[in-house]
This record gives sequence, C-alpha cells and structure tokens, in this order.
Amino acid sequence: MITSMEIILELLKNRNYEKIVLLCNEERRFWSFLKSRLYDPDILIKYRAVEAIGMYMNNLWNKNEEKVRTFIRTLLWSLNDESGGIGWSSAPAIAQIITHIPSLKDPYLSMAMNALDEELLKKPILWAVAKVGKRAWDDVEFHKDNFLKTFSSTDMETVGYATIAAIKTGYQESIEHILNFQKSVKNLNFKFPYFVDGFFVEQDLNSLINDAVSQLR
Repeated sequence: MITSMEIILELLKNRNYEKIVLLCNEERRFWSFLKSRLYDPDILIKYRAVEAIGMYMNNLWNKNEEKVRTFIRTLLWSLNDESGGIGWSSAPAIAQIITHIPSLKDPYLSMAMNALDEELLKKPILWAVAKVGKRAWDDVEFHKDNFLKTFSSTDMETVGYATIAAIKTGYQESIEHILNFQKSVKNLNFKFPYFVDGFFVEQDLNSLINDAVSQLR
C-alpha cells in the first residue's frame, strides 16, 4: 500500500502541485509531509516542495490569513541560531509565498535577509531575493553591506547567485563589486545549476557577469 509520504513525493516528482493543494486541504497529514520535504536530501525535491508550498499558502490565504503568517514566522525562526541551522529552504519558501501574495513582502523578506551573513544560508537567501525580483530592491538596499559582501565570496557559485539577484532586483550599486570580482578571477569559465520554474538550469558565470554589467550600468 502506497503511503502518504510516497504520494507527496510522486506528486512533487511530477510537479502536480494542484493535486498536492487538494490533498493538503483534505487531510492535515499531507500538509505535514509536504512541509517535511523542505528538508529532503534531494535538492530538487526541496525546491519543488517550495513551489508547492507557495501554491498551498496562496490557497489558504483566502481562508485563513493568520495561518499563513504563522507558517512564515515558523520559517523565520528556523533561520536563527537557536533553531540549529535547519532553515536552508526557509527563505526560498518565504519568497515563493510572496510571489503569490505580494502584500507579505514587508516585513518578511527583509527579516529573512537578516541571516545573509550565515555562510550556509547565503545561496538560498540570494535565490529568494532574485525570486521576488525588483520589488526586493528596497530590502537589498537595507541589507546592502551584507548583500555586497557576497561578491567577495571565495565560492564562485555564491557569486553567481548574487549576480542573478543583482540583475533581477536591478540593484545598480552591485556593479562596482561585480567588476572587482571580474578583475580578481583569472578564469570565469564556471557553470553552476540554478533552480528555475521546476528544474535546475545550468548558468554560466561569465555570461551572467556580462549581462549584469550591460543591464545595471
């Protein structure tokens, strides 16, 4: 007999989010299983759970706004030190909810960005910023010191995420830092996977930097 967990996993693999929303509305156990996939060892399943959660929270918003806010507060708690660092998927989940419910951007995106100085959380937070896009400009400005520091990272993938975030938000102050990074690295032929609309898409760092320079100047 197939278990509830297996049902959720299969639906995530097929990106059948509409069915997941229906099941979560019918039985609480499906929502519990969906939430638990934010900690799945498979990063693709993590990000697809983020997508599905965004849809479910949007559906729930029309029925019970406070439950949505309570869940976001739970995600924020998982980003702090006391939680034990379990919040890798929290910022992406918050961003995905914001894309469905834009009124929730303030104050929640900025609150998630408070953890941008945590090394393990840099990439998911930068992904979240990029996901919210131009509406996140003021949040980037508020956290600009920590945001701009990401371009000094020794991890090229993190710099790639930061460059995408700069492009998506239109944050022009990034230009100087991107150019400094470009000058400091001898070989920019670096490719990395980046989650876009259900799939990981290969990104080319050199192309991203050129795009950032042309678009942000």
